[in-house]
Amino acid sequence: MQAALAGHDIALGWRRTTQRLIENGELICPVAESLPEHNAIALYTH
Repeated sequence: MQAALAGHDIALGWRRTTQRLIENGELICPVAESLPEHNAIALYTH
């Protein structure tokens, strides 16, 4: 996650731990697809 936040990589993360970062604009979801499961893993980048 730290590498993605620094703009160097992508990260897989739990939505519950990344949602705030996405809402704050610190991370983005680079693809339109997502898994609607409550505990699903998603892909994010900066």
